[in-house]
Amino acid sequence: MKVRTLAIVAVALVLSAGAHAQITNGSFETGNFSGWTQSGFINAAGGPIVGGPQYSTFLAAQAAGVAMAPTDGVLSSQTTAFDGLGIAGPAISPTQGSFLAFVANETSAGDESITGTSISQTFTVPVGATQLRFDVRLLNNDTSDAFVEFDDFGGVALTQGATVLAQFNADINPASGANIHTAEAVNAGGFVNSTPWTSVSFNVAGLGGQNVTLTAYATNYGGDNSVETRLLIDNIRTDAGAAATAQLIPTLSEWTLVALAVMVAVTGFVRLRRRAT
Repeated sequence: MKVRTLAIVAVALVLSAGAHAQITNGSFETGNFSGWTQSGFINAAGGPIVGGPQYSTFLAAQAAGVAMAPTDGVLSSQTTAFDGLGIAGPAISPTQGSFLAFVANETSAGDESITGTSISQTFTVPVGATQLRFDVRLLNNDTSDAFVEFDDFGGVALTQGATVLAQFNADINPASGANIHTAEAVNAGGFVNSTPWTSVSFNVAGLGGQNVTLTAYATNYGGDNSVETRLLIDNIRTDAGAAATAQLIPTLSEWTLVALAVMVAVTGFVRLRRRAT
């Protein structure tokens, strides 16, 4: 029994030495939100009226609201809006693979159905990773006279506990402090206003082996729950770099451990057979 236990432990050590956590379903190629946690809320008073386009504003609105089931989805092509206000335009394709995901400030029921939604995932940063990368795009159906007062927004935040490590925000107000803003009358994916696909990277150097949470979110802003804003996201992955890639190849000492594990297992098996006979 001791011999067999030693063999099992040795094999487990070898397997764990080359294991690296990654984002689960980062390109949504399962065709659904497998690996992700969905969340939604509604506030009868509408979206927040202070704070501007940033993750803390979203969190404050969420805390003040009531939980509500979202109808965010994973699509092979973005073509329509929930609120029915968009204009037919070119379909928006994924940036990688066959699917993209979206979070929105409405459900399939349309206006007044929800205030904000999000998807999130907690994962372990691979040892040696330097960058967390993803692609985002914001769509909206407001008219230009509403861009400032009703500055709906969406974004992506990387957190560790209560600490925000990085965030990227997109909105409809061209004068705000968001990272990017929609352009008016683009007519793409069933929406009037849109940003282009934007590739974003967060620095995760030094976080190897630590748990972090990635959240994509969208919310109404300005005291209403109408007119849809939708954040598209795709191709989420860590750039592990040469250090992490090298660790996927067993070192000489790890090969020695493999050999030892095999020898111990074979010896144990032979002894067990002898006892049985």
